Amino acid sequence: MKHENRWGVLWVGLVVTAASSATLGCMGEVGDIDESALETSSDSLRGLGSSIAINEPAPYTFGESITVRVTGPIFPAGTCSRGPWISLYCYQGGVLVGTGSHAGFPEGWYYEWPFQLGPTQSWTSGAADCRLDVVYMSRSCRSSAVDSSVSFHVDP
Repeated sequence: MKHENRWGVLWVGLVVTAASSATLGCMGEVGDIDESALETSSDSLRGLGSSIAINEPAPYTFGESITVRVTGPIFPAGTCSRGPWISLYCYQGGVLVGTGSHAGFPEGWYYEWPFQLGPTQSWTSGAADCRLDVVYMSRSCRSSAVDSSVSFHVDP
């Protein structure tokens, strides 16, 4: 029984790691899209017209949860889910102390879940500077590009 649990934890860890190259807590809007925008070059992924906003008003404080709203094209799942993905990065003194990744499309991992602004193993207290990125994967899923971002401060 313990052995089976370890494999389950390992599998979940691998899935979370794979999903971490993107994000959550968002509402996407399907738009008319040109699938040719998703070529294998990450440069072709820029300029898709997405935007991101935090639903809760500032100021933000350590330990708070936030949700985000994303507008822009939603690309259908194929061999990989191309996006949008929402990625959170929080830094203290230039050191990455918090991350999160959620899907910006209904069938995706952690879709519409809130992002937690600490604590993490590296961020036990204090202020941080954070950024949310809207990320799209290429058609081949070998590259990605940030289409839009929003930065914000988290108070202690």
